[in-house]
Amino acid sequence: MNRQCFEIIEAGQNAVLLQFGNTIDEETNGRIRSFCAVLARTEECRSGLIETVPAYCSVTVYFDPLVLPMKEVTGILTRAGEHCDETAADSEPYLHRIPVCYERGFAPDMQNVAEHTHLTADEIVKLHSGKPYLIYMLGFLPGFAYLGGMDRRLNTPRLKIPRTKIPAGSVAIGGEQTGIYPVDSPGGWQIIGRTPVKVFDPDRNPQILFKAGDRIKFEPITETEFERYKTETDSAPASAVSAKGKSRAVQSGIEVISGGMMTTVQDAGRPGFQKDGVGVSGAMDCVSYAAANMIAGNVPGTAVLETTLAGPDLRFTLPADFAITGAPVRAALDGRPVPMNARVHAEEGSVLQTGFVSAGVRSYIAFTGGILVPEILGSSSTNSKCGLGGYYGRSLKEGDELALGCVAREFSGRPYADEASLGTISEENRYSPASLLTRLSTVRQRCDTPLQLRVLPGPQKGMFSGDAVKTFCTSVFTVTADSDRMGCRLSGPQIVRGGGTDIISDSIPEGAVQITSSGDPVIMTADRQTTGGYAKIAVVITADMPLIAQAAPGTKVTFLLVTQEAAAEALRGRELLLAMLDEVVTDL
Repeated sequence: MNRQCFEIIEAGQNAVLLQFGNTIDEETNGRIRSFCAVLARTEECRSGLIETVPAYCSVTVYFDPLVLPMKEVTGILTRAGEHCDETAADSEPYLHRIPVCYERGFAPDMQNVAEHTHLTADEIVKLHSGKPYLIYMLGFLPGFAYLGGMDRRLNTPRLKIPRTKIPAGSVAIGGEQTGIYPVDSPGGWQIIGRTPVKVFDPDRNPQILFKAGDRIKFEPITETEFERYKTETDSAPASAVSAKGKSRAVQSGIEVISGGMMTTVQDAGRPGFQKDGVGVSGAMDCVSYAAANMIAGNVPGTAVLETTLAGPDLRFTLPADFAITGAPVRAALDGRPVPMNARVHAEEGSVLQTGFVSAGVRSYIAFTGGILVPEILGSSSTNSKCGLGGYYGRSLKEGDELALGCVAREFSGRPYADEASLGTISEENRYSPASLLTRLSTVRQRCDTPLQLRVLPGPQKGMFSGDAVKTFCTSVFTVTADSDRMGCRLSGPQIVRGGGTDIISDSIPEGAVQITSSGDPVIMTADRQTTGGYAKIAVVITADMPLIAQAAPGTKVTFLLVTQEAAAEALRGRELLLAMLDEVVTDL
Protein backbone atom coordinates (compact mmCIF):
# COMPACT_ATOMS: atom_id res chain seq x y z
CA MET A 1 0.00 0.00 0.00
CA ASN A 2 1.32 3.47 -0.78
CA ARG A 3 0.51 6.97 0.37
CA GLN A 4 -2.21 7.41 -2.28
CA CYS A 5 -4.32 4.59 -0.82
CA PHE A 6 -5.72 6.89 1.86
CA GLU A 7 -6.14 10.59 2.41
CA ILE A 8 -4.86 12.04 5.70
CA ILE A 9 -7.31 14.54 7.20
CA GLU A 10 -6.80 16.33 10.51
CA ALA A 11 -9.78 15.71 12.80
CA GLY A 12 -9.14 18.19 15.58
CA GLN A 13 -6.23 18.43 17.96
CA ASN A 14 -5.79 14.79 18.93
CA ALA A 15 -7.16 12.77 16.01
CA VAL A 16 -6.40 12.07 12.36
CA LEU A 17 -8.91 10.62 9.90
CA LEU A 18 -7.54 8.30 7.23
CA GLN A 19 -10.05 8.13 4.38
CA PHE A 20 -9.66 4.96 2.29
CA GLY A 21 -12.58 5.72 -0.03
CA ASN A 22 -16.26 6.55 0.03
CA THR A 23 -17.89 3.19 -0.55
CA ILE A 24 -18.91 0.33 1.73
CA ASP A 25 -17.30 -2.82 0.36
CA GLU A 26 -15.21 -5.70 1.64
CA GLU A 27 -12.12 -4.78 -0.38
CA THR A 28 -11.87 -1.30 1.14
CA ASN A 29 -12.58 -2.64 4.60
CA GLY A 30 -9.88 -5.27 4.10
CA ARG A 31 -7.32 -2.55 3.34
CA ILE A 32 -8.36 -0.80 6.54
CA ARG A 33 -7.79 -3.92 8.63
CA SER A 34 -4.46 -4.46 6.88
CA PHE A 35 -3.33 -0.94 7.73
CA CYS A 36 -4.42 -1.30 11.38
CA ALA A 37 -2.41 -4.52 11.66
CA VAL A 38 0.72 -2.81 10.31
CA LEU A 39 0.25 0.23 12.54
CA ALA A 40 -0.07 -1.99 15.62
CA ARG A 41 3.39 -3.44 14.86
CA THR A 42 5.03 -0.06 14.25
CA GLU A 43 7.63 0.81 16.89
CA GLU A 44 6.96 4.53 16.43
CA CYS A 45 3.46 3.95 17.82
CA ARG A 46 4.65 2.80 21.23
CA SER A 47 4.46 6.28 22.71
CA GLY A 48 1.82 8.88 22.06
CA LEU A 49 -0.67 6.96 19.93
CA ILE A 50 -3.72 6.02 22.01
CA GLU A 51 -5.98 3.97 19.74
CA THR A 52 -7.23 3.37 16.22
CA VAL A 53 -10.94 3.23 15.42
CA PRO A 54 -11.77 1.51 12.12
CA ALA A 55 -15.03 2.30 10.36
CA TYR A 56 -16.63 1.30 7.04
CA CYS A 57 -14.13 3.11 4.79
CA SER A 58 -11.95 5.08 7.20
CA VAL A 59 -9.73 4.81 10.26
CA THR A 60 -9.44 7.46 12.96
CA VAL A 61 -6.16 7.49 14.87
CA TYR A 62 -6.16 9.13 18.32
CA PHE A 63 -2.99 10.44 19.93
CA ASP A 64 -1.70 12.58 22.79
CA PRO A 65 -0.73 15.98 21.31
CA LEU A 66 1.45 16.71 24.35
CA VAL A 67 3.60 13.69 23.43
CA LEU A 68 3.33 13.64 19.62
CA PRO A 69 2.75 16.77 17.54
CA MET A 70 0.35 16.48 14.60
CA LYS A 71 3.18 16.62 12.04
CA GLU A 72 4.94 13.64 13.63
CA VAL A 73 1.71 11.66 13.69
CA THR A 74 1.00 12.24 10.01
CA GLY A 75 4.57 11.19 9.21
CA ILE A 76 4.19 7.95 11.18
CA LEU A 77 0.91 7.17 9.41
CA THR A 78 2.37 7.89 5.98
CA ARG A 79 5.32 5.56 6.60
CA ALA A 80 3.02 2.85 7.97
CA GLY A 81 0.95 3.07 4.80
CA GLU A 82 4.04 2.61 2.63
CA HIS A 83 4.85 -0.70 4.35
CA CYS A 84 1.32 -2.07 4.32
CA ASP A 85 -0.08 -4.80 2.07
CA GLU A 86 -3.17 -6.96 1.86
CA THR A 87 -1.54 -9.93 3.61
CA ALA A 88 -1.13 -7.99 6.86
CA ALA A 89 -4.80 -8.46 7.69
CA ASP A 90 -6.11 -11.69 9.15
CA SER A 91 -6.40 -14.11 6.22
CA GLU A 92 -8.87 -16.30 8.09
CA PRO A 93 -11.37 -14.12 9.97
CA TYR A 94 -12.96 -15.66 13.04
CA LEU A 95 -16.51 -16.97 12.49
CA HIS A 96 -18.95 -16.52 15.38
CA ARG A 97 -21.90 -18.91 15.28
CA ILE A 98 -24.68 -17.01 17.05
CA PRO A 99 -27.82 -18.95 18.08
CA VAL A 100 -31.01 -16.93 17.53
CA CYS A 101 -34.58 -17.72 18.53
CA TYR A 102 -36.84 -16.28 15.82
CA GLU A 103 -40.05 -17.49 17.49
CA ARG A 104 -42.96 -15.14 18.19
CA GLY A 105 -42.13 -14.31 21.82
CA PHE A 106 -38.69 -13.04 20.76
CA ALA A 107 -39.67 -11.40 17.46
CA PRO A 108 -42.23 -8.63 18.09
CA ASP A 109 -41.62 -7.05 14.67
CA MET A 110 -41.51 -10.17 12.53
CA GLN A 111 -44.98 -9.38 11.19
CA ASN A 112 -43.90 -5.84 10.24
CA VAL A 113 -40.96 -7.22 8.27
CA ALA A 114 -43.16 -9.85 6.64
CA GLU A 115 -45.71 -7.27 5.51
CA HIS A 116 -43.06 -4.94 4.12
CA THR A 117 -41.02 -7.61 2.32
CA HIS A 118 -43.96 -9.82 1.27
CA LEU A 119 -42.11 -12.79 2.73
CA THR A 120 -43.28 -15.37 5.25
CA ALA A 121 -41.65 -15.64 8.67
CA ASP A 122 -39.95 -18.88 7.62
CA GLU A 123 -38.57 -17.23 4.49
CA ILE A 124 -37.26 -14.31 6.54
CA VAL A 125 -35.50 -16.67 8.95
CA LYS A 126 -34.01 -18.68 6.09
CA LEU A 127 -32.67 -15.58 4.34
CA HIS A 128 -31.42 -13.93 7.54
CA SER A 129 -29.55 -17.02 8.74
CA GLY A 130 -28.47 -18.20 5.31
CA LYS A 131 -24.94 -16.78 5.10
CA PRO A 132 -22.18 -15.20 7.21
CA TYR A 133 -22.00 -11.43 7.71
CA LEU A 134 -18.81 -9.37 7.77
CA ILE A 135 -18.33 -7.10 10.81
CA TYR A 136 -17.23 -3.83 9.22
CA MET A 137 -16.95 -1.90 12.48
CA LEU A 138 -18.20 -1.62 16.06
CA GLY A 139 -19.90 1.48 17.40
CA PHE A 140 -23.06 3.07 18.81
CA LEU A 141 -23.03 0.78 21.88
CA PRO A 142 -20.37 -1.47 23.48
CA GLY A 143 -19.96 -4.41 21.12
CA PHE A 144 -22.58 -3.29 18.60
CA ALA A 145 -21.45 -4.78 15.29
CA TYR A 146 -22.24 -3.07 11.99
CA LEU A 147 -22.75 -5.99 9.63
CA GLY A 148 -22.53 -6.13 5.85
CA GLY A 149 -24.05 -8.59 3.43
CA MET A 150 -27.73 -8.78 4.41
CA ASP A 151 -29.97 -10.00 1.59
CA ARG A 152 -31.63 -6.96 0.01
CA ARG A 153 -35.00 -8.71 0.10
CA LEU A 154 -34.98 -8.23 3.89
CA ASN A 155 -34.62 -4.42 3.75
CA THR A 156 -37.20 -2.89 6.10
CA PRO A 157 -37.48 0.73 7.32
CA ARG A 158 -36.88 1.51 10.98
CA LEU A 159 -39.82 1.95 13.34
CA LYS A 160 -41.54 5.33 13.05
CA ILE A 161 -41.50 5.61 16.85
CA PRO A 162 -38.36 4.07 18.41
CA ARG A 163 -38.71 1.90 21.50
CA THR A 164 -37.47 3.35 24.78
CA LYS A 165 -35.92 -0.02 25.71
CA ILE A 166 -34.84 -2.96 23.59
CA PRO A 167 -33.65 -6.08 25.48
CA ALA A 168 -29.99 -7.04 25.21
CA GLY A 169 -29.47 -9.76 22.63
CA SER A 170 -32.26 -8.57 20.34
CA VAL A 171 -31.54 -9.30 16.67
CA ALA A 172 -33.01 -6.63 14.43
CA ILE A 173 -33.22 -5.13 10.95
CA GLY A 174 -32.91 -1.40 10.26
CA GLY A 175 -33.08 -0.40 6.61
CA GLU A 176 -30.33 -2.28 4.77
CA GLN A 177 -28.60 -3.35 7.98
CA THR A 178 -28.97 -6.05 10.60
CA GLY A 179 -27.35 -6.38 14.00
CA ILE A 180 -27.50 -7.43 17.65
CA TYR A 181 -28.29 -5.02 20.49
CA PRO A 182 -25.52 -5.80 23.03
CA VAL A 183 -27.15 -4.07 26.03
CA ASP A 184 -30.62 -2.88 27.02
CA SER A 185 -31.05 0.40 25.14
CA PRO A 186 -33.44 2.56 23.15
CA GLY A 187 -33.65 1.75 19.45
CA GLY A 188 -35.72 1.92 16.31
CA TRP A 189 -34.80 -1.25 14.44
CA GLN A 190 -37.32 -4.02 13.72
CA ILE A 191 -36.77 -6.93 16.15
CA ILE A 192 -36.98 -10.36 14.49
CA GLY A 193 -35.32 -12.53 17.14
CA ARG A 194 -33.07 -12.74 20.17
CA THR A 195 -29.83 -14.50 21.04
CA PRO A 196 -28.93 -15.81 24.51
CA VAL A 197 -25.28 -14.97 23.81
CA LYS A 198 -23.92 -12.03 25.79
CA VAL A 199 -22.27 -9.82 23.21
CA PHE A 200 -20.96 -7.51 25.94
CA ASP A 201 -20.18 -8.85 29.41
CA PRO A 202 -18.01 -6.75 31.77
CA ASP A 203 -17.32 -9.84 33.92
CA ARG A 204 -15.91 -11.83 30.99
CA ASN A 205 -12.52 -11.81 29.32
CA PRO A 206 -12.76 -10.53 26.65
CA GLN A 207 -15.63 -8.26 27.60
CA ILE A 208 -16.46 -7.58 23.93
CA LEU A 209 -17.24 -10.73 21.94
CA PHE A 210 -16.66 -9.32 18.45
CA LYS A 211 -14.01 -7.31 16.63
CA ALA A 212 -13.96 -5.65 13.24
CA GLY A 213 -13.11 -8.16 10.53
CA ASP A 214 -14.81 -11.10 12.24
CA ARG A 215 -17.83 -12.77 10.66
CA ILE A 216 -21.17 -13.74 12.18
CA LYS A 217 -23.42 -16.65 11.19
CA PHE A 218 -26.90 -16.68 12.73
CA GLU A 219 -28.24 -20.15 13.57
CA PRO A 220 -31.95 -20.64 14.37
CA ILE A 221 -32.84 -22.30 17.70
CA THR A 222 -36.08 -23.07 19.52
CA GLU A 223 -37.38 -21.31 22.62
CA THR A 224 -36.49 -24.40 24.68
CA GLU A 225 -32.92 -24.30 23.38
CA PHE A 226 -32.78 -20.57 24.07
CA GLU A 227 -33.76 -21.04 27.73
CA ARG A 228 -31.31 -23.91 28.19
CA TYR A 229 -28.45 -21.93 26.66
CA LYS A 230 -29.29 -18.88 28.76
CA THR A 231 -29.40 -20.94 31.96
CA GLU A 232 -26.00 -22.45 31.18
CA THR A 233 -24.35 -19.09 30.47
CA ASP A 234 -25.94 -17.33 33.46
CA SER A 235 -24.65 -20.03 35.82
CA ALA A 236 -21.12 -20.04 34.40
CA PRO A 237 -18.44 -18.68 36.78
CA ALA A 238 -17.19 -15.17 36.11
CA SER A 239 -13.80 -14.73 34.49
CA ALA A 240 -10.82 -14.04 36.68
CA VAL A 241 -10.48 -10.81 34.72
CA SER A 242 -13.68 -9.10 35.76
CA ALA A 243 -15.17 -5.74 36.58
CA LYS A 244 -13.97 -5.82 40.16
CA GLY A 245 -12.25 -2.68 41.37
CA LYS A 246 -8.72 -2.40 42.67
CA SER A 247 -8.22 -3.87 46.13
CA ARG A 248 -7.92 -0.98 48.58
CA ALA A 249 -8.84 -0.82 52.23
CA VAL A 250 -12.12 0.94 52.89
CA GLN A 251 -11.55 3.96 55.11
CA SER A 252 -14.99 5.59 55.17
CA GLY A 253 -18.30 5.70 53.42
CA ILE A 254 -21.26 7.87 52.49
CA GLU A 255 -24.99 7.33 52.27
CA VAL A 256 -27.09 9.17 49.70
CA ILE A 257 -30.01 11.08 51.22
CA SER A 258 -30.90 12.72 47.91
CA GLY A 259 -29.21 12.17 44.57
CA GLY A 260 -29.76 15.67 43.21
CA MET A 261 -30.65 16.27 39.58
CA MET A 262 -27.96 13.99 38.13
CA THR A 263 -24.99 12.86 40.20
CA THR A 264 -22.66 10.23 38.77
CA VAL A 265 -19.31 8.66 39.59
CA GLN A 266 -16.66 9.84 37.12
CA ASP A 267 -12.92 9.62 36.69
CA ALA A 268 -10.53 10.37 33.82
CA GLY A 269 -12.45 8.06 31.47
CA ARG A 270 -11.73 4.82 29.61
CA PRO A 271 -9.77 5.62 26.43
CA GLY A 272 -8.62 2.76 24.23
CA PHE A 273 -11.93 0.98 23.65
CA GLN A 274 -13.69 3.13 21.06
CA LYS A 275 -12.93 0.50 18.43
CA ASP A 276 -15.18 -1.81 20.49
CA GLY A 277 -18.02 0.70 20.61
CA VAL A 278 -17.22 1.76 24.18
CA GLY A 279 -17.18 5.52 24.70
CA VAL A 280 -14.52 7.33 26.70
CA SER A 281 -16.92 9.00 29.20
CA GLY A 282 -15.17 10.54 32.22
CA ALA A 283 -15.52 13.96 33.83
CA MET A 284 -17.05 16.59 31.55
CA ASP A 285 -14.92 19.35 33.10
CA CYS A 286 -11.49 17.74 33.35
CA VAL A 287 -9.93 20.86 34.90
CA SER A 288 -12.35 21.09 37.85
CA TYR A 289 -12.11 17.31 38.21
CA ALA A 290 -8.31 17.41 38.41
CA ALA A 291 -8.37 20.32 40.87
CA ALA A 292 -10.83 18.50 43.14
CA ASN A 293 -8.53 15.50 43.40
CA MET A 294 -5.48 17.67 44.02
CA ILE A 295 -7.20 19.55 46.83
CA ALA A 296 -8.56 16.35 48.36
CA GLY A 297 -5.08 14.83 48.28
CA ASN A 298 -5.80 12.12 45.74
CA VAL A 299 -3.67 10.68 42.98
CA PRO A 300 -4.66 11.66 39.42
CA GLY A 301 -7.49 9.61 37.96
CA THR A 302 -9.28 8.99 41.27
CA ALA A 303 -13.07 8.63 41.04
CA VAL A 304 -15.20 11.56 42.22
CA LEU A 305 -18.85 12.64 42.09
CA GLU A 306 -19.94 14.86 39.20
CA THR A 307 -23.13 16.81 39.93
CA THR A 308 -25.39 18.57 37.43
CA LEU A 309 -27.18 21.84 38.32
CA ALA A 310 -28.46 20.53 41.68
CA GLY A 311 -26.17 18.39 43.81
CA PRO A 312 -26.82 15.58 46.29
CA ASP A 313 -27.36 15.47 50.04
CA LEU A 314 -24.97 13.00 51.65
CA ARG A 315 -24.54 11.48 55.11
CA PHE A 316 -21.05 10.40 56.20
CA THR A 317 -21.13 6.98 57.84
CA LEU A 318 -17.49 7.36 58.91
CA PRO A 319 -15.14 10.38 59.17
CA ALA A 320 -13.87 11.62 55.80
CA ASP A 321 -12.33 14.62 54.04
CA PHE A 322 -13.73 16.11 50.84
CA ALA A 323 -13.40 19.07 48.46
CA ILE A 324 -15.86 20.73 46.07
CA THR A 325 -14.79 22.43 42.84
CA GLY A 326 -16.33 23.53 39.54
CA ALA A 327 -19.69 25.26 39.40
CA PRO A 328 -20.12 27.20 42.68
CA VAL A 329 -22.72 25.90 45.15
CA ARG A 330 -23.75 27.14 48.59
CA ALA A 331 -22.93 23.85 50.27
CA ALA A 332 -23.41 23.28 53.99
CA LEU A 333 -21.99 20.66 56.36
CA ASP A 334 -24.29 20.22 59.35
CA GLY A 335 -25.71 23.65 58.56
CA ARG A 336 -22.34 25.42 58.38
CA PRO A 337 -21.15 26.91 55.06
CA VAL A 338 -18.61 24.87 53.12
CA PRO A 339 -16.10 26.88 51.04
CA MET A 340 -15.40 25.97 47.45
CA ASN A 341 -11.89 24.78 46.54
CA ALA A 342 -11.03 23.75 50.10
CA ARG A 343 -10.39 20.48 51.85
CA VAL A 344 -13.01 20.01 54.56
CA HIS A 345 -13.30 17.36 57.28
CA ALA A 346 -16.61 15.64 58.02
CA GLU A 347 -17.28 13.61 61.16
CA GLU A 348 -19.25 10.39 61.29
CA GLY A 349 -22.93 11.24 61.00
CA SER A 350 -22.33 14.65 59.39
CA VAL A 351 -24.65 15.67 56.55
CA LEU A 352 -23.45 17.51 53.45
CA GLN A 353 -26.05 19.49 51.50
CA THR A 354 -24.92 20.90 48.17
CA GLY A 355 -27.98 22.47 46.53
CA PHE A 356 -28.16 24.39 43.26
CA VAL A 357 -25.28 25.97 41.37
CA SER A 358 -25.14 29.77 41.24
CA ALA A 359 -23.31 29.69 37.89
CA GLY A 360 -22.18 27.02 35.47
CA VAL A 361 -23.56 23.48 35.39
CA ARG A 362 -21.30 20.85 36.97
CA SER A 363 -19.61 20.61 40.36
CA TYR A 364 -17.14 17.97 41.50
CA ILE A 365 -16.97 16.41 44.96
CA ALA A 366 -13.72 14.57 45.62
CA PHE A 367 -13.34 12.45 48.76
CA THR A 368 -9.88 11.80 50.15
CA GLY A 369 -9.06 8.23 49.16
CA GLY A 370 -11.53 8.21 46.29
CA ILE A 371 -14.81 6.42 45.64
CA LEU A 372 -14.62 2.63 45.46
CA VAL A 373 -16.80 1.22 42.69
CA PRO A 374 -15.97 -1.63 40.29
CA GLU A 375 -13.69 -0.71 37.43
CA ILE A 376 -14.95 -1.71 34.00
CA LEU A 377 -12.42 -1.65 31.18
CA GLY A 378 -9.99 0.22 33.40
CA SER A 379 -12.32 2.99 34.55
CA SER A 380 -14.94 3.76 37.20
CA SER A 381 -16.71 6.33 35.00
CA THR A 382 -20.46 6.14 34.53
CA ASN A 383 -22.06 6.00 31.09
CA SER A 384 -25.78 6.11 31.88
CA LYS A 385 -26.74 5.62 28.24
CA CYS A 386 -25.16 2.15 28.26
CA GLY A 387 -25.74 1.41 31.95
CA LEU A 388 -21.98 1.04 32.22
CA GLY A 389 -19.58 1.78 35.08
CA GLY A 390 -19.93 3.95 38.16
CA TYR A 391 -22.64 2.99 40.62
CA TYR A 392 -24.53 0.23 38.77
CA GLY A 393 -24.32 2.26 35.58
CA ARG A 394 -26.66 5.02 36.74
CA SER A 395 -26.92 8.30 38.61
CA LEU A 396 -27.19 8.22 42.40
CA LYS A 397 -30.51 8.08 44.22
CA GLU A 398 -31.80 7.95 47.79
CA GLY A 399 -30.49 5.00 49.78
CA ASP A 400 -27.36 4.34 47.73
CA GLU A 401 -24.17 3.71 49.70
CA LEU A 402 -20.64 4.39 48.51
CA ALA A 403 -17.40 3.15 50.03
CA LEU A 404 -14.37 5.42 50.14
CA GLY A 405 -10.74 4.35 49.91
CA CYS A 406 -7.66 4.96 51.97
CA VAL A 407 -5.69 8.22 51.89
CA ALA A 408 -3.64 8.31 48.70
CA ARG A 409 -1.03 10.99 49.44
CA GLU A 410 0.26 13.26 52.19
CA PHE A 411 -1.62 16.47 52.92
CA SER A 412 -1.41 19.15 55.62
CA GLY A 413 -5.15 19.71 55.92
CA ARG A 414 -5.02 23.46 55.22
CA PRO A 415 -7.87 24.91 53.14
CA TYR A 416 -6.71 26.54 49.91
CA ALA A 417 -9.25 29.15 49.02
CA ASP A 418 -12.74 30.36 49.58
CA GLU A 419 -14.95 32.43 47.32
CA ALA A 420 -13.85 35.72 48.88
CA SER A 421 -10.16 35.06 48.22
CA LEU A 422 -10.64 34.32 44.51
CA GLY A 423 -10.36 37.97 43.58
CA THR A 424 -7.77 40.21 41.95
CA ILE A 425 -4.42 38.51 41.48
CA SER A 426 -1.42 40.56 42.57
CA GLU A 427 2.15 39.97 41.38
CA GLU A 428 3.09 38.56 44.79
CA ASN A 429 0.39 35.88 44.92
CA ARG A 430 0.00 34.95 41.24
CA TYR A 431 1.40 31.48 41.94
CA SER A 432 -0.72 30.90 45.04
CA PRO A 433 -3.41 28.21 44.98
CA ALA A 434 -6.11 30.90 44.94
CA SER A 435 -4.66 32.70 41.93
CA LEU A 436 -4.05 29.47 40.02
CA LEU A 437 -7.62 28.34 40.66
CA THR A 438 -8.86 31.68 39.34
CA ARG A 439 -6.81 31.35 36.17
CA LEU A 440 -8.01 27.77 35.71
CA SER A 441 -11.67 28.54 36.37
CA THR A 442 -14.03 27.08 33.76
CA VAL A 443 -17.16 28.83 35.06
CA ARG A 444 -18.12 32.21 33.63
CA GLN A 445 -19.43 34.56 36.30
CA ARG A 446 -20.62 37.15 33.75
CA CYS A 447 -22.61 36.16 30.69
CA ASP A 448 -23.13 39.56 29.03
CA THR A 449 -20.91 38.49 26.12
CA PRO A 450 -21.03 35.19 24.20
CA LEU A 451 -18.77 32.31 25.16
CA GLN A 452 -16.12 32.10 22.46
CA LEU A 453 -15.00 28.56 21.64
CA ARG A 454 -11.84 28.04 19.64
CA VAL A 455 -12.13 25.39 16.94
CA LEU A 456 -10.01 23.60 14.38
CA PRO A 457 -11.33 22.55 10.95
CA GLY A 458 -13.40 19.37 11.15
CA PRO A 459 -12.72 16.35 8.94
CA GLN A 460 -15.72 17.19 6.72
CA LYS A 461 -15.28 20.99 6.64
CA GLY A 462 -14.57 20.71 2.92
CA MET A 463 -18.11 19.44 2.32
CA PHE A 464 -19.53 22.83 3.30
CA SER A 465 -19.65 25.92 1.10
CA GLY A 466 -17.76 29.07 1.97
CA ASP A 467 -21.05 30.72 2.92
CA ALA A 468 -21.91 27.86 5.30
CA VAL A 469 -18.50 28.06 6.98
CA LYS A 470 -18.86 31.84 7.25
CA THR A 471 -22.27 31.42 8.88
CA PHE A 472 -20.77 28.98 11.37
CA CYS A 473 -17.84 31.25 12.25
CA THR A 474 -19.74 34.56 12.48
CA SER A 475 -23.09 33.62 14.03
CA VAL A 476 -24.20 33.54 17.65
CA PHE A 477 -25.70 30.23 18.79
CA THR A 478 -27.59 29.34 21.98
CA VAL A 479 -27.13 26.27 24.21
CA THR A 480 -30.46 24.42 24.38
CA ALA A 481 -32.07 22.68 27.35
CA ASP A 482 -31.75 19.21 25.81
CA SER A 483 -27.95 19.30 26.05
CA ASP A 484 -26.46 16.48 28.13
CA ARG A 485 -23.29 14.46 28.62
CA MET A 486 -23.55 13.14 25.05
CA GLY A 487 -23.60 16.52 23.37
CA CYS A 488 -24.09 20.26 23.72
CA ARG A 489 -26.93 21.14 21.36
CA LEU A 490 -27.10 24.59 19.84
CA SER A 491 -29.84 26.59 18.18
CA GLY A 492 -29.33 29.49 15.81
CA PRO A 493 -28.79 30.07 12.11
CA GLN A 494 -28.91 26.80 10.21
CA ILE A 495 -25.71 25.55 8.60
CA VAL A 496 -27.05 24.56 5.20
CA ARG A 497 -25.47 22.06 2.81
CA GLY A 498 -27.11 21.33 -0.51
CA GLY A 499 -26.55 17.58 -0.46
CA GLY A 500 -27.42 17.17 3.21
CA THR A 501 -25.06 16.39 6.08
CA ASP A 502 -25.21 12.58 6.09
CA ILE A 503 -21.90 10.76 5.63
CA ILE A 504 -20.77 7.15 5.81
CA SER A 505 -20.32 6.64 9.55
CA ASP A 506 -16.90 7.30 11.01
CA SER A 507 -15.40 7.93 14.45
CA ILE A 508 -16.46 10.99 16.48
CA PRO A 509 -13.65 12.86 18.27
CA GLU A 510 -14.40 14.73 21.49
CA GLY A 511 -15.42 18.28 20.66
CA ALA A 512 -16.51 17.44 17.11
CA VAL A 513 -19.20 19.86 15.92
CA GLN A 514 -21.68 17.76 14.00
CA ILE A 515 -24.22 19.43 11.74
CA THR A 516 -27.51 17.56 11.97
CA SER A 517 -30.01 17.09 9.16
CA SER A 518 -31.87 20.16 10.44
CA GLY A 519 -28.72 22.29 10.14
CA ASP A 520 -28.18 22.68 13.89
CA PRO A 521 -24.70 22.21 15.41
CA VAL A 522 -24.09 19.67 18.19
CA ILE A 523 -20.78 19.65 20.08
CA MET A 524 -20.03 16.03 20.96
CA THR A 525 -18.91 15.51 24.55
CA ALA A 526 -17.91 12.79 27.04
CA ASP A 527 -20.71 10.24 26.54
CA ARG A 528 -20.91 10.64 22.76
CA GLN A 529 -21.36 7.50 20.73
CA THR A 530 -18.12 6.32 19.20
CA THR A 531 -19.25 6.53 15.58
CA GLY A 532 -21.81 8.59 13.73
CA GLY A 533 -23.06 9.62 10.31
CA TYR A 534 -23.24 13.43 10.42
CA ALA A 535 -20.64 15.73 8.86
CA LYS A 536 -18.29 17.44 11.31
CA ILE A 537 -17.58 21.02 10.30
CA ALA A 538 -15.19 21.77 13.17
CA VAL A 539 -13.65 20.38 16.37
CA VAL A 540 -13.41 22.39 19.60
CA ILE A 541 -9.84 22.55 20.89
CA THR A 542 -9.03 20.45 23.95
CA ALA A 543 -8.36 23.44 26.21
CA ASP A 544 -11.88 24.80 25.66
CA MET A 545 -13.84 21.58 26.27
CA PRO A 546 -14.28 22.27 30.04
CA LEU A 547 -16.00 25.55 29.12
CA ILE A 548 -18.67 23.57 27.29
CA ALA A 549 -19.21 21.41 30.37
CA GLN A 550 -20.13 24.56 32.31
CA ALA A 551 -22.28 26.20 29.60
CA ALA A 552 -25.82 26.33 30.98
CA PRO A 553 -28.91 26.34 28.74
CA GLY A 554 -29.33 29.82 27.30
CA THR A 555 -25.59 30.49 27.08
CA LYS A 556 -24.65 32.34 23.89
CA VAL A 557 -21.81 30.72 21.93
CA THR A 558 -19.58 31.82 19.06
CA PHE A 559 -16.80 29.94 17.27
CA LEU A 560 -13.30 31.14 16.39
CA LEU A 561 -11.23 29.19 13.87
CA VAL A 562 -7.61 28.81 15.08
CA THR A 563 -4.46 26.98 14.04
CA GLN A 564 -2.97 23.76 15.38
CA GLU A 565 -0.15 25.85 16.85
CA ALA A 566 -2.58 28.04 18.79
CA ALA A 567 -4.46 24.97 20.03
CA ALA A 568 -1.22 23.36 21.20
CA GLU A 569 -0.13 26.52 23.00
CA ALA A 570 -3.48 26.74 24.82
CA LEU A 571 -3.25 23.12 25.94
CA ARG A 572 0.34 23.46 27.13
CA GLY A 573 -0.61 26.58 29.07
CA ARG A 574 -3.47 24.81 30.80
CA GLU A 575 -1.35 21.79 31.69
CA LEU A 576 1.36 24.07 33.08
CA LEU A 577 -1.14 25.80 35.37
CA LEU A 578 -2.45 22.42 36.56
CA ALA A 579 1.09 21.23 37.26
CA MET A 580 1.78 24.41 39.22
CA LEU A 581 -1.43 23.95 41.21
CA ASP A 582 -0.51 20.36 41.99
CA GLU A 583 2.91 21.48 43.21
CA VAL A 584 1.70 24.22 45.53
CA VAL A 585 -1.15 22.08 46.84
CA THR A 586 1.23 19.20 47.58
CA ASP A 587 3.76 21.49 49.22
CA LEU A 588 1.30 23.10 51.64
